[in-house]
Amino acid sequence: MCRETFLYLCEQLRGDIEFEYTNMRNSIFFEKRIAVTLWCLATTIVSLIVQSTCRAIVRRLMPAYIKFSSGDALEAAVHGFQQLFNISPCAGAIDGSHIQITPPVLNHTNYYNRKGWYSVILQAVVDHQYLFRDINVGWPGRRQKKGRF
Repeated sequence: MCRETFLYLCEQLRGDIEFEYTNMRNSIFFEKRIAVTLWCLATTIVSLIVQSTCRAIVRRLMPAYIKFSSGDALEAAVHGFQQLFNISPCAGAIDGSHIQITPPVLNHTNYYNRKGWYSVILQAVVDHQYLFRDINVGWPGRRQKKGRF
């Protein structure tokens, strides 16, 4: 695509995709939004790879790390979220937190998080009654970067 065409797209779409900066987050420049969209559209093989990898993650890894209610418990949770919070359909609320630790001697840098201290990550799912339905704790607090993709 030539520069003139890109600038034309920017001019035409600016009002629809330009967002203001807020105290909560910085906005991504609309030119970058358009460039990312064009790149994604131009590289459909990347899209296919991402989709197939995500399907494999859900199929192979999700059952080992995320446990959902089933049967009557699932129906009760969905009904509870609807009645109490007017959220539907919802079977659980998920969140995570860094738990501060004294770092292990080996591989201590893996536990040094982006907040500037050593931690392990806790992830939990609760139902509409605030009962824990799944907990996973212990992964190092630092996000690992392995390889390039």
